[in-house]
Amino acid sequence: MLKLFSGVISIIVLFNSVCFGQEKIGFEFDYARFNYDSTAVYMEFYYSFEQGSLALAPVEGGYLMEGILHIEMKNLDSGENYINRDWKVQNIVKDSVAKGISKNLVGQIAFVIPKGNYQLKVEGKDAHKSENVKTINETVIVQPFASNRMAVSDIELSSSILRDGADKNSLFYKNTLEVVPNPAMLYGENAPVLFYYSELYNLAKKGIGKSFKVQKALYNSRGYTVYEGSKFMQAAQNSVVDVGLINLSKYPSDTYNFILSVIDTLTSDAVFSSKRFYFYNPSIVDTFSEKLADLGFMESEYSVMTEEECDRLFKYSHYVLGGDQKNEYEKLTSLEAKRKYLYNFWKSQDINPTTARNEFKELYLKRVEYANDKFKHKYKEGYLTDRGRIYILYGPPDNKDYAHSGMELKPYEIWFYNSIESGVQFIFGDVTGFSSYELLHSTKRGEMKDENWQERLRMTP
Repeated sequence: MLKLFSGVISIIVLFNSVCFGQEKIGFEFDYARFNYDSTAVYMEFYYSFEQGSLALAPVEGGYLMEGILHIEMKNLDSGENYINRDWKVQNIVKDSVAKGISKNLVGQIAFVIPKGNYQLKVEGKDAHKSENVKTINETVIVQPFASNRMAVSDIELSSSILRDGADKNSLFYKNTLEVVPNPAMLYGENAPVLFYYSELYNLAKKGIGKSFKVQKALYNSRGYTVYEGSKFMQAAQNSVVDVGLINLSKYPSDTYNFILSVIDTLTSDAVFSSKRFYFYNPSIVDTFSEKLADLGFMESEYSVMTEEECDRLFKYSHYVLGGDQKNEYEKLTSLEAKRKYLYNFWKSQDINPTTARNEFKELYLKRVEYANDKFKHKYKEGYLTDRGRIYILYGPPDNKDYAHSGMELKPYEIWFYNSIESGVQFIFGDVTGFSSYELLHSTKRGEMKDENWQERLRMTP
């Protein structure tokens, strides 16, 4: 991280927040990893308790609301519990009517975490009603940021960022800014501005004055690009803070993916970081997809595609199409409708609409072609295999480890991606013995996790 804090900080603040219903306990949690040194990362944990979901306990002067935050972080390699602590999160209100006020108790805790694979367990619990609890479990890989090439930190989504008037004594003060996190990753029509904070590293490794493009984009749940913006910067120093905002008020309710990219304008090398969030805006009707449908279709390659070509492209688009999108295409009965559907979808994926080429589509289909050639199996096309899927989605790994069949375990291989989530792994094994490698375990968020993956590869006597 650009500015480091000593020790662990735990202070709670109140701020107005948008709330759309609640669970048994309104508890949310997020984290972001920043650069520290060659052996560790600086990891910030963000949390919030919704006041209205906490039980009231009468105390002198009013009513006490009290949540308990519990964090465990166990190193899976050594078995050591690196973190195993509770924190109390408290607030006193004058009367019980205040319980319904839409405010959250928000806080932040930070640790220096050494390199390794960790099992993270987070609980938010009502101190006065122990059955009201929410538990979050994740596998987290901690990989220090590379020192010899550009890199970008995780994105911290924020409810506000202050530069002028920032409180230097605030828990949320860093690098001359007061950055109040949004652990719920939730925005709404009454609070429509998304603020973000990130850090860019090693920009001047190849010389002061080097030019970089910082690009931000929003994708909706159907994969359409709904917003793009970019700026150019000269590398005046090795590491810089990048902050910004996006006004979401014109967009409809949906889940969005925010992607921040840093591109070397000379070599076109790029790194990126992404974060999903939800925006609630019932007053806006989604007309974006309809407007996009007619744009440039007649001049495109899609207008002359055969039905066989349409169906093949749809099949290959498997990993970038959502479930609803697949169902929509499969319901289409006319060739013209299929052509327009594929045109609209791939147009929405174009990372640079100002050029005639669709670079993302070209790269994606090249990966499909490679997967079909290298990972095909007797009963499956290569793009449908687990290795094919990972290759298509994330590209070639930075490194691979191979383990051939031995006395105890069947063959397996491990793929390493250093620039995704500060470093992730994918482990594939030949469970059946017919060279059909299956994904057994991954440290990437959202992918299959099985800490006992070796058991599936044990040779039976």
